[in-house]
Amino acid sequence: MTFEGFVGDIPAIWKGHHALILTSRYEGLPLAIVEAMLCHRPCIVTDVSGNAELLEDKKTGFIAKAPTVAFIDEALEQAWSQRERWPEIGAAAGRAVRNLVPPNPAKVFSEMLLGLV
Repeated sequence: MTFEGFVGDIPAIWKGHHALILTSRYEGLPLAIVEAMLCHRPCIVTDVSGNAELLEDKKTGFIAKAPTVAFIDEALEQAWSQRERWPEIGAAAGRAVRNLVPPNPAKVFSEMLLGLV
């Protein structure tokens, strides 16, 4: 295992990686999932906090029912059994996340704040 350190070019990271595995017990709305989806990569995640808000199980990624070894193993097995479909699933993930996250979220948020002032 290597830790690459800071990389500013997110798409370059995903050129050499096929999927994201995020087995969190607690999360907010992980940017790692958004980034992977924007780069057309399937995600294998646990059903905690905002993860399932972004993914549709077996269509745009794979969701373990709970953050336990047994459920994570089940999700990994489902993902592996459909590995030939990962490009298709990743493409669907890319389309789905673009409908959920605006191209410039910081601008949208600042405009909302300014609207409140």
